[in-house]
Amino acid sequence: DNQFFLNTYNSVNSLQNRIRSTQYIGSFTNTSGGIRLAIDDQFKQSAGDRSNAQNIMIVITDGASNIDASYTVPYAEEAARNGVRVYSIGVTNSIVEAEVRGISSPPQQRNQNYFLADDFTDLSNIINSITQQTCSGGSGGGGGGGGQVYCRPTATGEVYCYCQRDSCVSTPINSTQCQDIN
Repeated sequence: DNQFFLNTYNSVNSLQNRIRSTQYIGSFTNTSGGIRLAIDDQFKQSAGDRSNAQNIMIVITDGASNIDASYTVPYAEEAARNGVRVYSIGVTNSIVEAEVRGISSPPQQRNQNYFLADDFTDLSNIINSITQQTCSGGSGGGGGGGGQVYCRPTATGEVYCYCQRDSCVSTPINSTQCQDIN
C-alpha cells in the first residue's frame, strides 16, 4: 500500500519526517510490487503528479526480488515507456546486478542510470550524482532542464538543492515549493 502520495506533504521537513517514520515491513523484496504501485498510483494528477515536471522514480533495493520477480524488469520498462525516468540503486552484496541494471532506464550504464553501493552510508554520493543528472537534463533524457544545481545547508543539518532554470527562476529538487537560495 502507498504510505503517502506526491501531494500529501507540502514541506520538505514533514515529508522527511514521514519517510523516517516509515516502518520496515517483512523480509521480502517485492520490487515489482513497488514499481507497479508507483505506476498505478503515484504518477497520477490526483496524487500530485505535475504535467510540467519530469517523472522520476528511484528504486532502492538491498536484495534480489523474491515476490513476482519475473515482473520486476518489465514493470520498470513499462514505467520508462510511460515517460518515467527510472534510476535504480542496489545496496549490499545481496543484490543481483543484472536486475538492478534492468530496472534502470536506458542507457543502463553503471554510475549513470543504475548504481551499486556496499551499504546505505554510500547513498549520499549517489544522491548527488542523480541530483546533478536530473537538474542538468542528464544523459538519456533526464528531466531537469539545463540548469545548474545550487545546494544550501539548513539549520537542521540537511541540504536543500535547487535547479537554476534561468536568471530568475529556481525550482526545488527535493521540495514542491521554492525558497530563496541566496
